[in-house]
Amino acid sequence: ERERRALRDAGGHVHRNDSVAPVRLAMVRSLQRPSAACVEQLLRGLSLVVIDEAHAAYAPSYQKLIDQLEPTARLLGLTATPYRSHSTERLSDVFTHLALGPSVSTLIDRGVLVQPVIVGPPSYNQIAAKLTPAADRGRIIRMYREHADGQRAIAFCRRVDESRQLAAAFCIAGYAAAHLDGSTPPADRDRVLARFASGATRVVCNCDLICEGFDLPH
Repeated sequence: ERERRALRDAGGHVHRNDSVAPVRLAMVRSLQRPSAACVEQLLRGLSLVVIDEAHAAYAPSYQKLIDQLEPTARLLGLTATPYRSHSTERLSDVFTHLALGPSVSTLIDRGVLVQPVIVGPPSYNQIAAKLTPAADRGRIIRMYREHADGQRAIAFCRRVDESRQLAAAFCIAGYAAAHLDGSTPPADRDRVLARFASGATRVVCNCDLICEGFDLPH
C-alpha cells in the first residue's frame, strides 16, 4: 500500500491487471497465483524488466516468468547480495553483466550501515544438541537482557511455533513482545509494527516475514 500511495503521489496510476500501462508493478508470488490468468498479457511488450532482490532470480519461480518475456526485453537485476548459497546456482546464468556498488565494509565506514556486533557461541551446532527449547528461549532472553536490555529487537525464528513461544517467553520475562508470520492479518501486522516503531513493543518475533525489503527508520 505504501508503494501504491507513492505511485499516486508521483502522478502515476494504479490498475489491477492492466496490460497496457507503460509501467507495471507486480510481485512474483502474485503472478504465480492461479487467478493471474493475464500474466502473458502483463509481460507482453515490455522493453525493460527490473527485478528487485535479484539474487532470487535463479529460482524456478522467477525463471518461469523470465522465459515468458519477449527476446528483445532487457533484464536489470538489483540486489545488495549478488550471490547464491549454492555454488552450482550462478546468477551469471540469468544476467550477463555485473556492476558492483560499494561493499558492506565501505558502507559501514561511511556510516550508512551500522557495524554489527555478534554475540553468541561460534556455532549454533555446539549448543543445539544440549539445550531444550525452553532452555534455548531462556538463553536468548538472558543474552538480550545482558546486551540489549530494553532496546528494540527483531527475532528471526525457524518455525512459526518457535516464534510464538519466544514472544510469549519475552512477555513472561517482562518485555512487551509480539509475534508475526505470513498468516497474520494485514491489520494486525500493521498494528504490531506501528507499536514496534513507536517503542511500545520492544521485541517482535517472526518467521519468514520480516526479511527482504523491511525498513524501520529510527
